[in-house]
Formats: sequence, structure tokens, C-alpha cells
Amino acid sequence: EGCQGSILLSDSHPGLKAYLRDMYGFLKPSVRFGSYRHHFRLHKAIETTRQLYSCEILEDEIGRIPSIYDELPNLHAILESIEKHAGERPRGTSAASSFTQKITKIEGVPVPFWFRNDTFQRFRDLDLRDDDIILSSGVKMGTTWVTKILNSLLHDFDDDGNTTPMYMDDSFPNRLGQTYPDALFPSRDVLRREMDDLMAKTPKGREPISSNFGDFVFDDLIHQPTPRLFSSHLFGKKLLPKRLFDGWVEQRDGTIATGPPSRGQRGKGRLIVVVRNLKDTLTSLHFFRGEPKDGWDGNEHGPGSFRRFIDLEDCPNAYGDSFHWIKASAEAVEAVGSDRVLVVYYEALKANVRAQLRRINDFLGLPPLTDAKSRAIADACSASKMRSETGGRFKYAIRKGSVGDWVNYLNDERWKELDQVFDDSLGGIDLAEPLRFFQQKEIPGMPLIPWQDCDLETDRRTWSPYLCVSLREGMVVPDPDIVHTNNAIKRILSSTFRLLSFSSKTPVDLDENGSDGSPRYHLFLAPSDPWASPILAAMKLLGLESKISV
Repeated sequence: EGCQGSILLSDSHPGLKAYLRDMYGFLKPSVRFGSYRHHFRLHKAIETTRQLYSCEILEDEIGRIPSIYDELPNLHAILESIEKHAGERPRGTSAASSFTQKITKIEGVPVPFWFRNDTFQRFRDLDLRDDDIILSSGVKMGTTWVTKILNSLLHDFDDDGNTTPMYMDDSFPNRLGQTYPDALFPSRDVLRREMDDLMAKTPKGREPISSNFGDFVFDDLIHQPTPRLFSSHLFGKKLLPKRLFDGWVEQRDGTIATGPPSRGQRGKGRLIVVVRNLKDTLTSLHFFRGEPKDGWDGNEHGPGSFRRFIDLEDCPNAYGDSFHWIKASAEAVEAVGSDRVLVVYYEALKANVRAQLRRINDFLGLPPLTDAKSRAIADACSASKMRSETGGRFKYAIRKGSVGDWVNYLNDERWKELDQVFDDSLGGIDLAEPLRFFQQKEIPGMPLIPWQDCDLETDRRTWSPYLCVSLREGMVVPDPDIVHTNNAIKRILSSTFRLLSFSSKTPVDLDENGSDGSPRYHLFLAPSDPWASPILAAMKLLGLESKISV
């Protein structure tokens, strides 16, 4: 009684750890715990097993932690009782709840209860066209928002900013919300044949699925107007359509095999990847359709949304942990190539939606975006407008639609723990680096007190160091040209030479002048920047004063 922590931390009995680890091995295939370390808490194990198998012997045998004076319960007797009730439906629970408790994995990735393997395989073998659009967006990273933006650019508004007949037309997929390919029946015929079984599994039949994704089948996605849009949380080379990547080969049976890019056919279609800073992602996921019973940090109901989110080994969330999602997406981005892929950052959309609209519009190869159409789409795709639209499914997926809401929850210790997981798993990955600056409460390296208040006793060595950054496609990223070393002089000179080389892969001709005879290259320095004086000194020593204006 009172056991709230992991069994691994309990030492009330010398053989308890090994015993429960063995028990977990027996129970795991049926009970579907995500991982021993985070999920196998004694109360959770007893409650879940009793619910799933109506095995009341568990309460008598292991209802409390044995003391050092007790004998451990008979494991084989417990297992025999579990096997006896394994085929029964849990008492007091519906078939639907039993159905949704099980975790299915595809390619090692957990998928939601509505996932269908047959349509997933059709999606994987999809006969892509060159103008097809694959939208791959992480869970709670802006899927609904970007889906509506894409439809607005493609079909919903004309150049004068007026709505077209397709606006909010629910006879097409992705109109009133996203339509996930892996949630749909393959065809109307299959839907009719399997409806009886579906009714048996979920009391309201197809309602839980159609209320989220529309009353569509996969064939509807195939026959939607061009350019076709496929919106999904599926990600990476193992889950997205095979024809998207170079190296695919069509087999005799019509299935698609993948191989080295140099041996197969060229990839088709275009990929748009949407990412969001992971602290806001976690916050949005925590509050999605109400707070979870186990809260942020866990209780008798489970490990809590924070622990689930950072569990890189066995995260039970649909589509797995967001860290792996971003890493696999980064590999897919690189594999597809810059000419057929666009990365959209949620934060960039929030900062300047109309600039991002132009960027997406140009990527899709559409006619130049008019000001009237841009203003109309920006208004129609605002969070408040999408939540208020009648007939749409947006209100279920959109909470606040803000950046930085995470600062209102948890404490610094928890967020530092997430930062460490981020650094360990995503540090140095180009797709992820811009996110870290939206995951900080304040800009690092800022003075602790105003310079006017500094005196000879002020020890600036205790202040946090400058964080050297660069802009890449409008996003702030760590500066790759700053070489960190313990030798201050070496660091300054090395950085100076790198700055003066302009990071160019080809030699820079410093003798080349502009049309008015002035130096072609100009160097901007902030007087307050500690790098300014060393750079000026290095330029004088190198004899570059006449070659580069400052």
C-alpha cells in the first residue's frame, strides 16, 4: 500500500526485482505494457491485469508488496489463472474499450486503434504522380492547420480572395479536416462487408472514425481532384509511399520494392514536412480531448504524459515518440532532395503566416499569390476562425494554436530533462536545430544586470556565455562556423578566418571590386560585440583593410 514509484526502486524484498521482471516477461504479450522501466508499476500491473482478464486471484496473491519476511507468491499459479481467463472479455468493460487498449506496432512504431494495415499497405504502394502532395506532420504539430492551408491554396480561393464552389465541400477528402489514409477502409465494398464486425468492436460503428476523418474510403483519396493531397502522421522512409524516394522498383505482383537510389527509378511526388517545438507539442498533446487520468507526472493510472513523451524506448503514444519522428523525417527530407521537399515550421507560420503562404505557394508551383488571396487564406486559416466554423472538424483538433504556451506548465527541472533528451537524440540534426530556440524561456548569454550597473567588482565570468547563432532560411540555428575550444586566442583567430572566408566552398576573389570601384565585400560589426575588436585586428594583420569595407 502506498507504492507510487517504479518497482525497480523498491528493495522491500531481496528477490522482488528479479521476480517481477520475470512476471513482466510473461505478462507483456497480453497486458501490452510499453516498457518495464516506466510502465510496470505494481498497482498499474494489478489493476490492468484484473481489468483485462478478470483475474481476482491477483488481488489476493500480490495485492501488496511482500515484506522481507514473506514468501513470494507462486508465479505459475498466477499465470495459470491468467491463461484461464485470457479469452474472456473483462467484466464491466465494453468490447470497444478492450479493443482500444491494445497497442499495435508497424515497423516498430505504435499506431492508433483505427489504424488499418490493408490501407496502409496501399498507401505504401501508392502510384504517385509528379504533382501529388504528401503532407507528413507530427502529432499535435499543426497537421490540421497546414492541411487547411494547402486546400485553401489549391482549391478554396480564387485570385480575388473569393471562395470557390469547392470551399467546405465535404464530398471531397481533407475538406473539413484531415483524412488519414491509414484510417480508411480500402473501398465501399470492404466497408459494407466489414460493417457487422465493426459494429461488434465499437458500439457506435464507424462514428468514432467518421467524426474525425470524414465518411471516406481510400478510393476517395485516389480519385480526389489533382493535385492530390495525402495528409498523415506517417513519417520516414519506412512508412511513407515507396515511390516518393529514389530507387523504387515495381514487382510482377504490382507491389513496390525499394533499393539503392542508383538502381531503381526516380522518386515522384512532393513532400511537405511540418514540425513544431517539442515542448509546445507535449503541452498540446497533454490537453488533447481532456487531461489524461495519470496527469503530467504519473499516478496509479499510469506514468503520466511527460514520461510517455520522453520515453525513447517504448513510448506508447500513437506514432511513437516525437524525437524519433523528427529524426526519421530528417532522413526522409534528405532522401527526397531539396527540389521536392519543403519543411514548414509551426513557429514560422505563427510569426508571419502570409510570408509562409507565399513560400508554400511557390513550392507547389502555383501562379503568383495575389494579395487578396493571401489575406483571405490567412483569415480563413486563423485558429479562431477554424474553431468557429460550423460543420468542420477543426474544433476537435485545435486548442490554442499558440507558441510558447509550455512555459505555463511543469517546472524547470522537467523542462531541463526534456532538453537533455533533445540534445542526446536530435543534437546536430538540421531539421531539429531551429526548434531548440523556441524551447528556451530566455535568450542565453544576456547580461545578468545592465552595463550601467557594472563596476570593477562585477565578475562577468559567472554570466552565461554568448550563444553564437546564424540565420538559415529565416530560422535561428547554432552557428556552425564558431569553433569552440579552451584556447581563447585560437578560438578568436579560427572564427575570424572562418568569418572572412564567408564559409564559401570556392575561393573568394578579394581583389574583385563593385561597379563603383569599392570593395565587393562588406563586413558588419556591432560595437558591443566582443568579436569586433579581434576581427578588426586580424584584418589589419592580414592586410585586408583595403579589400573588405567594414
